[in-house]
Amino acid sequence: MNVPEKLNEFCNEVRQHISVHPLQNMEIIIKSMYDTFTPSAIFLGVLDWSQQELEYRYAYLHGRFVEIEPQHHTVLCINIFKEEKASVIVKTGADLRKYIASDLLFENKLMRFFAGSRQLIGQDKWLVLCVLDYKERDDADEVSTITGEAAKMLVREELQYRRDLKNVEELERYKAVFSNANDGIFLIDKSNTIIEANQKVCDLFQMDKAEIIGKNPAELSPEIQADGSLSTEKAAHVIKVALAGKPQRFSWRHKKKDGNIFEAEVSLGTSMLQSGKVIHALLRDITSQKKSERELVDARLKAEDADKLKSAFLANMSHEIRT
Repeated sequence: MNVPEKLNEFCNEVRQHISVHPLQNMEIIIKSMYDTFTPSAIFLGVLDWSQQELEYRYAYLHGRFVEIEPQHHTVLCINIFKEEKASVIVKTGADLRKYIASDLLFENKLMRFFAGSRQLIGQDKWLVLCVLDYKERDDADEVSTITGEAAKMLVREELQYRRDLKNVEELERYKAVFSNANDGIFLIDKSNTIIEANQKVCDLFQMDKAEIIGKNPAELSPEIQADGSLSTEKAAHVIKVALAGKPQRFSWRHKKKDGNIFEAEVSLGTSMLQSGKVIHALLRDITSQKKSERELVDARLKAEDADKLKSAFLANMSHEIRT
């Protein structure tokens, strides 16, 4: 079988088993390499070139993956960077000994063949793939070609894994902010249904989360708002406008589980989830603030009435004195 046929066989084997999970795919690629030309071992690592240290190192041998720290693995990976002639380096016999300035032993056996490839995955970070064998090989061209192709495949999976990991970390940070926020936060889908709520929302409405999820915001409100509009109609309107891309901020009357009304300041914006666009609503109880405002208004009106009475009294007294 010539090199292109061998490479095609390898690629087909990978495609048959590829999945949506990057780490699983990396195992599939390595195992397919092993099955294709059965070397003694295959090493995989990520090298931080600035520190000349391996972030991790794994080997596939005896039909399974193991984490290893072989004496020469780091040396092999670093030496790959001294080779600028090709993307895949192949060394055999005496050349291998010169390559690392000593005999390469693994499992107390002398290695006779080495092929290695590097691929950039980030600033000063490289994925390094090494193939080792106890025996000399006469198919070095096939091994080097497949090693180079496999390294490119592994890079794609490694980068996807790192993106997935970053997304998970960002999601965890979001969950922490969401759960511990001082304001109530809930998410509303396009059908005006609450699909998520934090603990502060539960505290404000004196309800369990399960009682809130699945409701329309209008169901957590009195029938009529302070301006005389129907809660159902007004809620549908502000959500529609927010979904169209225009953030909303307004006062809203909400109703607790026991029927008591509280006033809230509500801010609406949009976020994108895998399921599509949703509304994120921030809810702050301003009942005390509104009460204080009304008290100030009442006090001002009373003061104005008192001033009017005082002015009328003085005017009346002035008139009586003159007459």
